[in-house]
Amino acid sequence: MAAALQTRTDSLRESLKQERQLRQELQLLANVVQHTGDYVIITDRDARITYVNPAFEQGVGYSREEVIGKTPAVLKSGKTPPEVYEDMWGTILKGKTWRGELYNRKKDGSLYVAAITISPVLDGGKIEGFVGIQRDVTYQKELEEELRRYLESLERIVEERTREVKTLAKFPEINPNPVLRCDPSGRVLYMNPAARRTFRPVGDSPHLRDVLPEHSEEILNVFRGGGPIMGREVSLGDRTFLVSAVPFPEGESIFVGLQDVTELRRTQERLQALVEELELQRRRAEDASRAKSMFLANMSHELRTPLNAILGFGGLLDAVGPLNERQKRYVRHILESGRHLLDIINDILDLSRVEAGKVEMKVRPTSVKEIVRQGLSMVQMKARNHNISLSMDVEDDLRVPADPRMLKQILFNLLSNAVKFTPDGGKVKVTAKRARAEELPKRSETEGLEGEWAVVSVSDTGIGIAPEDQDRIWREFEQVDNELSRRYEGTGLGLPLTKRLVELHGGRIWVESEPGNGSTFTFILPLERKVGDSYV
Repeated sequence: MAAALQTRTDSLRESLKQERQLRQELQLLANVVQHTGDYVIITDRDARITYVNPAFEQGVGYSREEVIGKTPAVLKSGKTPPEVYEDMWGTILKGKTWRGELYNRKKDGSLYVAAITISPVLDGGKIEGFVGIQRDVTYQKELEEELRRYLESLERIVEERTREVKTLAKFPEINPNPVLRCDPSGRVLYMNPAARRTFRPVGDSPHLRDVLPEHSEEILNVFRGGGPIMGREVSLGDRTFLVSAVPFPEGESIFVGLQDVTELRRTQERLQALVEELELQRRRAEDASRAKSMFLANMSHELRTPLNAILGFGGLLDAVGPLNERQKRYVRHILESGRHLLDIINDILDLSRVEAGKVEMKVRPTSVKEIVRQGLSMVQMKARNHNISLSMDVEDDLRVPADPRMLKQILFNLLSNAVKFTPDGGKVKVTAKRARAEELPKRSETEGLEGEWAVVSVSDTGIGIAPEDQDRIWREFEQVDNELSRRYEGTGLGLPLTKRLVELHGGRIWVESEPGNGSTFTFILPLERKVGDSYV
């Protein structure tokens, strides 16, 4: 009896000892679960949460109270494929451990990648619940994705560089210029087809001195630290080359390239000779132009003196009389021809002065309306004789900084042409207004202009000018055709002189015309210009 009691006492004592050890192990396990950085979730057999550790609360954002009694589906994001969940449930319901990754959503809505291990809790082979351990591997996944993209990028770069290297490897073969490679001793290791055609080497391994005898030492000096050679000009027979020599990165050979520039140098020599010839011709043309201007000025002066005497005596003959009708007709013919010749001489003299740069301008504020009135009065007699009406439409306060004498000559030349080329009974009109640069007609003559301008137009109902002739009328001594030259007297100096005078004022001039529909000559002058200066 006593022995049986002792045995039972020893058994109870052992059981208590084992229970204390089990409690200690459970406490240790509880401490580990409480302080681990992984998310721990424990559920019952129906997958309802019975426990979550502090790391879960801190990492996911849900408190223990918010998830107890709910299923882990509260973390679903909808990003995990359904077949992953099917595999997970199929594994753990068989009493096996499942490992995988799920895309879950935290309480704040942010996504995270969870590496999960789920194990069933078995009691006598029966599932009583589940223990899940999650680890947030989002950052690692991002690093893996970045690394994957980086590796793909490297692979693409390697592929591209490989293609480039293959392409470059073909370059010497298709290069029309000589390319060769030699070692430090000068032995030629490679020659492309162009080099073989150019140098025709003897043997399979020629020496650099056989190819470039006068320059081989300079090229080999690249090995001795002399630095690369870039574009050095050398002569080989009757050919000229630019030579470049660069060491390969490993320093065991030199790349030598030659570019045949023989034709380029010959072309440059021809161009240089042509430039020198053009410069000589330009100087000769300038000398001839100056001589022409001096001759015209002197000739005009010498002719104008006796012509003035002829006109003076002709006027006296008409005044003192008495003359019969035949004599009067002769005198009028003398006076008309003399005045016409004097006008021509004056035009020649003015044009030669402009070309020689000897025109003196006295710029001051000038009334456009007054100048137009004076111009109309100068052609009024001729217009009346041909029943041509004259009119004007000019702004009253329009004033331009100009030389009044030159501005009057511009208007007179344009009005004279308008009256001359307008049939009897026609019309001539002068208009003048101010306009900003952006309001001017869109023409090549008005491109890039700024500020305000005076716009003066002389319109007629005359014979008009064909488009192909509208450039010729601005050239000295040219008229539109011989028939008009015979029908309408003139030398072709008026419009070129007018254009020069307009340009001296910083202006532009152009014509708009159609054959049979009259012409409109328009010139513009800047409204802002230094006044009172003398331009020589």
